[in-house]
Amino acid sequence: MNKFKMLAAAVASAAICGVASAEHLYVGGSFGITQQSDSDNSGQTGAFTTGNLGDGSTLDVAAGTPYNWSTEFDNGTNISAEFGKRYASGLRAGIELSFSEADVDTHTGVTLGGIDLTNVDAAAVLGLGDTTGLLIGDVVANGQGDISQTAIY
Repeated sequence: MNKFKMLAAAVASAAICGVASAEHLYVGGSFGITQQSDSDNSGQTGAFTTGNLGDGSTLDVAAGTPYNWSTEFDNGTNISAEFGKRYASGLRAGIELSFSEADVDTHTGVTLGGIDLTNVDAAAVLGLGDTTGLLIGDVVANGQGDISQTAIY
């Protein structure tokens, strides 16, 4: 969250400078909640052989086999700061720095070639010969990571 601290410091220093500047310069900022839309993810594999499917067997997967899953995100935060100039005509020109972030909540609906992998041992996708005792659905349910964006307007 260093970006958050840097942006907050920039907003604070810009606000202090804004008080002492000409009446046509302005400083602004905002803080809010990000409601990241959930995503559906898909693609096609290269050729590979799975690990243990849970019963000691493996499966040869052809190149071009479709896969997909869904990702759900938690709500996140956003912060922005803007500095600009207001003209006599009422028009404004400025520059804005914005940062937003939302954490991954869970992944669901993992399929390969139209087959639901929720109840398949994770060894299948890890390429392991022995089973792990963990199902793919359980592993991906513990969503990891985040999505963040930094932008200048």
